[in-house]
Amino acid sequence: MNARGKPLTAFEAFKSRLEQHLDTLFPNEKRMLNEKQVSVKDYFSHQIDNAWADVFWHYRDTNTHLFDDRLMHLIRALAIVTRAPDDPDSEGLNKTLEALRNENVLFSFPKYQEHKCIDRPLIETLSRLLDSWCGDSNGIRTYLSDSIYYDEKEAFRRVIRDDKNSTKMPSYSELIQFCAYSAFIREYRDNLEPLEPFGEWMRVIGNLARNTDYDSLDDFKRSLRSIKELLGKSKDILAYLAEKGGEVSGFNGQQIREERLKAQLIRKNDRWKSAILKAERHGYFQGQIEFLLKFSGVLDAWLKNESCTWSESDDVKYLKNFQDYLEKASAVFAEKGLKNFGESRWERALLAIGDYLLHTRCNLSFLDDHGRDTSWKRLLRGSPDVPAAEAKRGYVKALLDRINLETDVKESLNAVIQSVRPNEEWRRLIVESPDVIKYCEGRMIRWKSEQCVYLLKKIRMNGEHRELFSYHLMTGLLSDKYEKGNLAPFAKPNYCPVHTDSSEPYVRLECEYDGKIIDLNISNEGGSYRLKLSEQKSGMLPDKLKAGIRGNPACKDEVLTVDRKRIESTVDEIVRLVSEFAKGTAS
Repeated sequence: MNARGKPLTAFEAFKSRLEQHLDTLFPNEKRMLNEKQVSVKDYFSHQIDNAWADVFWHYRDTNTHLFDDRLMHLIRALAIVTRAPDDPDSEGLNKTLEALRNENVLFSFPKYQEHKCIDRPLIETLSRLLDSWCGDSNGIRTYLSDSIYYDEKEAFRRVIRDDKNSTKMPSYSELIQFCAYSAFIREYRDNLEPLEPFGEWMRVIGNLARNTDYDSLDDFKRSLRSIKELLGKSKDILAYLAEKGGEVSGFNGQQIREERLKAQLIRKNDRWKSAILKAERHGYFQGQIEFLLKFSGVLDAWLKNESCTWSESDDVKYLKNFQDYLEKASAVFAEKGLKNFGESRWERALLAIGDYLLHTRCNLSFLDDHGRDTSWKRLLRGSPDVPAAEAKRGYVKALLDRINLETDVKESLNAVIQSVRPNEEWRRLIVESPDVIKYCEGRMIRWKSEQCVYLLKKIRMNGEHRELFSYHLMTGLLSDKYEKGNLAPFAKPNYCPVHTDSSEPYVRLECEYDGKIIDLNISNEGGSYRLKLSEQKSGMLPDKLKAGIRGNPACKDEVLTVDRKRIESTVDEIVRLVSEFAKGTAS
């Protein structure tokens, strides 16, 4: 029973069991409370009912006025980030972490004990954090002067699930940053001044965590291990990274390399520090700015001996290049992603420069803002070990080089679209046709060959899709002929997409005569066009038309197959035959 004479709530039962367990964890240790030495148990009991409760009161449930769940979410998150990643019982650790991250598994005190989570690292970190957060009348007390790299209040809300936009467990990336934050406070709670080292630590870890892909629990554990290894260097993380022997593991290797280079540049002079921090503050790039270092020549110069010992004149040149590329990149990308220049101008101009599309399973993507493997950030990352990826990133540089910021960016993109003629025909057709990318709502194509490219409405072939060459034939040559009156007696051409990979999309032209309709269906066939003329209902052709079609040397089984160079003359011949037939029928 609690003090009100009512049965203990789940939280009160947990707290009671936890307080009793503290005597076992800290049998002889004391804490200072109100100028007196008290046991860890008494200290914890007093704080959780007073100062710590005052902190959580600001985050209480507005309906129940309780904060029990909020505090339990914090404990659960801390239980995750305080696990020893090198626990010899690797299988047991994995089961524990999986259970802690499973929203459907309820964690009572016995459950925590079963997984051996109620230990010194958890309690010490919890106590240090809660003590550090006391003293602010508007929620938790914060320490970082800049919330760009780590927003303490927002991160706290995410951990305790007080974020209206998300009530789920924080992501691996968020947990790694929370681990770095809580570990620093646990280590230096009594010596946080000056706060600049704390800010640099969170900047570096934030950049590393946000730009590392977490595909498995092992990836997460590697980052946990790295935090533990780096914590001793956290008071001067830039100096450690700047050293040639300052090794870091557990995160994306390319981002680690970037952080080492930036550490040297930041320590080199204030001009570089200001430029780098400005670039990192861009909401979309989020600390991943190696592409600017690459485009400006800095990365290649540094790679020669992993040192920034170039001349002052080179330094001025590199810095100017860096700032210019940042200005251009900022004119193209907004805080949330690519700016809208209308008619897919950026994508078409970039495709005119080179085939920048990235693979995703069986498809190629025009890219989006936030897809892990299909985002603009992924393109900008490139890959030092994959020449093709570096080449694709280089196309961005080539396009940025053509942008003139003294005029509207659209004008520069239009100039590229109009003046650069791609070598590959499929690229040229997409560059010439704004409607192609607009149609691809999932921003995917299925590239079968240079002669056959499917335009996917969504992302799969069993969904609606068109075929590039036949679609371009309709929107280009056939529509132009129709507008000029050169398709009569055929009506306006229509495109017929399909929903299966067992049949081909096609263009349909219809001619009505004597109450009947003749169809001309045109589809792409790997570099050639397949033209089939038939009466709509019966599927047969009148004898006069059949004779005319059979007279064409490209005819086989009443189907014409012609290469692309002959498509116009073949269409003209069919139009002539059908026109004469229709006139004869009318007379």
